[in-house]
Amino acid sequence: MAQNFRKSGDTITMIAPTGGVVAGVGYVIGDRFVIAAFDTAAGEPFEGHTLGEWDLPKDTSILAAGVKVYWKNASMDKEVGTQGNGRYLIGTTTAAAASGDATARVRLDGIAVTAETA
Repeated sequence: MAQNFRKSGDTITMIAPTGGVVAGVGYVIGDRFVIAAFDTAAGEPFEGHTLGEWDLPKDTSILAAGVKVYWKNASMDKEVGTQGNGRYLIGTTTAAAASGDATARVRLDGIAVTAETA
């Protein structure tokens, strides 16, 4: 085995931000979008998922299957939708989601994120 391998990239260890993290909730920390694996207090290390298919809270956007989805990271939002100012591209839908659907099925890209600008 290669001597420089540390672990697969499905999860990464990060430090929980102010307020801590809640399992199953998405967070933008620095330039990385992750979904917390476990509840963790602020300042403590936690594992964040960077890949995989997830059912994530969704705004009122209508999303076709296979389209890009963007994360609204404001503390009150924490949901996916269409492109917009201050939103982060995190992946693509794997199923269609109607306006009234509470969630969207999303395949995470696992790449660094940057907030969109208008």
